[in-house]
Formats: sequence, structure tokens, C-alpha cells
Amino acid sequence: MHRGCTVAFVLALAVVALPPPSAAFDQICSGLRYKTNSTFDANLRHVASTLPTNASSSPVHFATAAVGDVYALALCRGDMSTSSCNFCVDEAFHDAQQVCPFDMDVSMYYDICNIRFSNQDFLPAKNNSPQNVMFISSSQILSSPSVTDRFHHLVADLLNATVDYAVATSTRWFATGELDVSHVDYFDGQFSKIYSLAQCTPDLTPAQCRACLTLALAEMPRQVFPHNSQGGRVVGERCNLRYDVFSFYIIDAMLQLQVRPGGPGQKKSTPVLAIVLPMVFVVGSLTITLVGFCIWRKKELPTEAPLIVDAENTEDLQNFESFFIDLSTLQSATTNFDESNRLGAGGFGVVYKGTLPDGQEIAVKRLSKCSKQGLGQLKNELTLVAKLQHKNLVRLIGVCLEEGEKVLVYDYMPNKSLDTILFGTCLHLNFVWCFEKICNQTYNLSFDDRSRQKQTT
Repeated sequence: MHRGCTVAFVLALAVVALPPPSAAFDQICSGLRYKTNSTFDANLRHVASTLPTNASSSPVHFATAAVGDVYALALCRGDMSTSSCNFCVDEAFHDAQQVCPFDMDVSMYYDICNIRFSNQDFLPAKNNSPQNVMFISSSQILSSPSVTDRFHHLVADLLNATVDYAVATSTRWFATGELDVSHVDYFDGQFSKIYSLAQCTPDLTPAQCRACLTLALAEMPRQVFPHNSQGGRVVGERCNLRYDVFSFYIIDAMLQLQVRPGGPGQKKSTPVLAIVLPMVFVVGSLTITLVGFCIWRKKELPTEAPLIVDAENTEDLQNFESFFIDLSTLQSATTNFDESNRLGAGGFGVVYKGTLPDGQEIAVKRLSKCSKQGLGQLKNELTLVAKLQHKNLVRLIGVCLEEGEKVLVYDYMPNKSLDTILFGTCLHLNFVWCFEKICNQTYNLSFDDRSRQKQTT
């Protein structure tokens, strides 16, 4: 009796100690073989031992490798943890040896990671290789042709919106979306939401990512929709798209849409904004008070000459040529605008901390594609900041207008900005103290400005 219990206990421990089972995957094998103990074999083993760690330790869970005649790439889904990413990429190399033994060009596609290794240098390519793209459909079939047409129309709308969000809003070229269909009777209660995902490798530019995802979108109606399945996927080494009627990611959807009931044949999709704003009343009150006070003070200042350039002015931005900085320099300084370097955000976009090649620390203000701040307002800001030499104003270093980007570069302020001091302190001090501090700071700025009117206008 005791011996039987001991054996059962040992078996239970053995089961617990087993690693997680390998996830389902799809693979593409080229049929090109390499020999055991060859140079390619040795280089591939080296890549397989280092790429999982390099990809999982990267803030964007992406890495490439080029060792001798072996070229490789690994990308994990944007919502994965470091450990999950490491495990998936490591398993992918092991599984590749089982399903494509001694193959020189293999692509492995999982739910949470993708890898490719090859004897050909595919790393400079910015789109999915046609021979390495997979079109995957789920086994769940839609019920009728009328349901199918409506479903595919909604999926196309959702995927297009998700692509836009991934390219225009995300800094990692990764976005998740969901479309709530629970308020309409299109699908007879089979499901209440449709989920989506779009992702590119983070080394692509926004334009390159959009081009890759646009090609994937174009393949959906030709390669995926005809199967009439409830889920589908277009995946390659550079970008991938997916949709399904269950949530296949582990974070809240970044983009939330809803189908509202309409008349016969009518459909209306509207974004649902779910934004948490802590201390909204306190911060809102202080902001309105500060803005009102600044407007009042501005009316009392001399108006001898305008500080702001007319937005319709035909003067070209070439006047600021000495300020231009290459986009590649700013991408290198901010690790391709990585989230770990993010300082803050506003209606204009996001501000990142960076370091120039000479070691100078900078704050990089990257205007969002969705920002309403156009070239006219950008010229105004350039003109104003370039002219002002004020001890309480940060210095403009440069500007970048390459590849559709609008980026301003300033000196980095290690002590943060005034709002941090005010709002951080107001958590512990009373409103009157905060208001007095705002007034004092605003007065100091306006007083110093009066003494510099002639040199700044």
C-alpha cells in the first residue's frame, strides 16, 4: 500500500516537472538540405542558442541574427511576457529540426511567435516573402451565405481599423482590436464579438509596415474568406494579420468598436473610448485656472510685434535647414522610439528621451499621424522657439520632416516639467497653495518676457 502511494507520488512529480507542451504550429520547409557537422550546421546551432534570449530580452520582443551563412529572425506577439517569448522561440528551433530535419530554409508560425532561418539573406526585405506566407483558416464554419457576407464585411472593416491603429498610434507596430456585435441579431447569438490583431517587425518604418499589412489585407478575400470560417490568419516573417470570434490575446483590446442597430441593411460602427483619467476634476480645474490666468496676463503684455508666424505664410521650411536632423539619427537615439524611452504624451503625440552620438541627452517630440497640428502650426512653433532665448524655456535643437514624420528635438530636462511639480505636490498640499504657485510661476515668465520683447519679436 505504501509502495503504491510512493510510486503514484513520484509519477505525479514527474508530470509536474514536464515542460509545457509545444504549441500548435504551421511550418514551411524549403527542401534544401545541409549536412551534419557542416559549417551551416554549426552556425545554425549557435543562432538557435542565442536568438531566443536576444528576442525575449528586447523591449519589442524582436531580434535578427547573421552568423556566417545563416540568417535568422524571431518575433513574438506584442502582448507576450519575456519568459513566454523565450520559450516559444526556443521551441520553434527544436520543432524545426523535427518537422524539417536538416532543412536550410524554414519558417515556423505559432500563435505567439514566428521564426525563420535561411542560407539566403532575407533580412533586408521589407515585405513577407511570397513563398513563406501562410493562409490559415479555423475549423469553425459560418452558418449561411447571408451571414458569411455580412461577417466578412465587418471583419474587413475591423482589420482595416486595426492596421491603421498599429501604424499610426502604436510605436511597436502592434495592435489588437475588437468589434462588439452583441447589439445586433446578425449572427443568431453564435458569438458576441470579433477580435483582430495586426503586427509588423519593429525594424520597419511606418510606411513599410503599412505596405506589408496592406498586402496581407488584400489576400484575405482571395485566400481566407472563401473558406467561410469564423477565424483566419495571414502570416509571414515581416507582418501578420488575424481575426477570430474568440479573444486570442491576453490584453485588453487597444481598439474597441461597436456595431449599433440600424435600419434594414444599415450598419454603423463607432469607436468606444475607454480611457481612465485619474484626478480628472482636480487636474481639470487647475488646468482651466492656469489657462484663464495666462490669457488674462497675455492681454496686458505689449503688442508691438507679433510673435506667431501666419500659418498661411508662403515662406518655406528651408529657413530652418540648419535645424534639420536625420530620422535615422533620432531612431538610433531613441532605440526606434521605444516605449522604454517614453517621457510622456499629449494631443500632439509622444515625447521620448534620447541620446545623440556625441552623448547629448535630448527630448524628442514626435507628432502623431492623428494630430491636428499641421505644418503651419509646426512652423509657428519652430519660429517662436528658435527666436526665444529664455532661461525658463527649453532650447530647440533640431527638427525632422522625413518619411511623413514631424519631429521636434529639444534639450532634455532632467528635473521634468512644471506640471509634474505642480500636480505632484498638489496631491499633498491644498488648492490655495497650488494656485499661488501657478500664479508666481506665470508671473515670472511674463515678467522676464517683457524685458526681452525687442529681441524676441
